[in-house]
Amino acid sequence: MLQKINDLTHQIKSTDSERLLNYIALLPLFFNWLIIFSMKGISENCKKSCLRSGVFSSIFFILLLISFLFSLVPIVGPYIGSAIHTAAVLLYLGLSGFFIYAVKKEKNVKIHYIDKFVYKLEEILQ
Repeated sequence: MLQKINDLTHQIKSTDSERLLNYIALLPLFFNWLIIFSMKGISENCKKSCLRSGVFSSIFFILLLISFLFSLVPIVGPYIGSAIHTAAVLLYLGLSGFFIYAVKKEKNVKIHYIDKFVYKLEEILQ
């Protein structure tokens, strides 16, 4: 069983599948990037994609918390909370889709606000 797992991770780490790992890391599923990030021997580009996806998830959860806090306000709170929650979902899906498209077209996209957090995370992890 352990040999099969090692063979599978070797196939995943091959250079042909680096693009696939970038796609999986950037998918708008909350913690699939963490599984790829914890693999040993992945490329720096894939690590950066994982960190970007982690930043996207963090932004989503922060906006989700803000929407919950607004929903506690009487009368108009639930409407404002729902609007913030909808904006958070659209932002999360939009950023993930945009970066998946950039990986597909092999373009180097930089969004200063997000890359600032990615660079700080890279410094912390090194």
